[in-house]
Amino acid sequence: MLRDIVEILRSPAPLHLGPMGYLRELAGIARRAEECREEWRPHLERTRQVIEHAALGCRQRESVLVTGSGLLLDVPVEMLARTFRRVILVDIHHGRSTRRAVRRLANVELVALDVTGVARACYRFSRTGCHGHLPEGHPPAIGDAPFDLAVSVNLMSQLAVMPRRYVLGHCPAFPPERLKMFTRELISSHIDWLARHGDRVCLITDVERHEDHTDGRAVVVDLLEGVRLGEPDETWTWLIAPEGKVFHDRSVRHRVAAWRDYPSASR
Repeated sequence: MLRDIVEILRSPAPLHLGPMGYLRELAGIARRAEECREEWRPHLERTRQVIEHAALGCRQRESVLVTGSGLLLDVPVEMLARTFRRVILVDIHHGRSTRRAVRRLANVELVALDVTGVARACYRFSRTGCHGHLPEGHPPAIGDAPFDLAVSVNLMSQLAVMPRRYVLGHCPAFPPERLKMFTRELISSHIDWLARHGDRVCLITDVERHEDHTDGRAVVVDLLEGVRLGEPDETWTWLIAPEGKVFHDRSVRHRVAAWRDYPSASR
């Protein structure tokens, strides 16, 4: 795993991804996944099962699009490669470990893409003083959509995290309400983007963060900033960090919601 972390940090990537923290975050995920391997295992298995059920529910199995593929911790890539003729894995950056993992799967393609369409614009916005309105998201189209299945894997709550953090790092007085609306717009745009790209949409996202502090405080954070997605097919708890791992003064768990066939998908 140490080798994977070093490779992520050293791997070639667009200039803005390094300063904005995307590579450090990917390396951090790899590190936390190793440190909390047993605690993460039930969440990763449930995620893979939801994706497998969604895939087997497709009437046609020509192509599948997976966004948030990352380190492939929660993506049943070999099952998808057996089930679909073409598999497209999308993330803002794929490290060498991911490229090695799919090298022998001839029908799997990696696409490095910012599905929000705002990261580079937020980088420039922050570097020039954060004047005016935050950039609007213009998610790019991918290939010959719609795919038979479009999957969003534990991604939606993270779409605005790095752009928001970078803006606040350069302009700490930036109005919080504008950043909240920015997050909501990125989430709504992602839902619409998925609907345009998949005849069937499988959506998996964490929706709430629960922190239990050693001083007795309990903190609950709405990770979707008030966006309501409807009733999920299933939910579960993801123990992100037990007390003493990652944080010395708290444990952190997320509530995850999953839809095998998200109802907003176009028909």
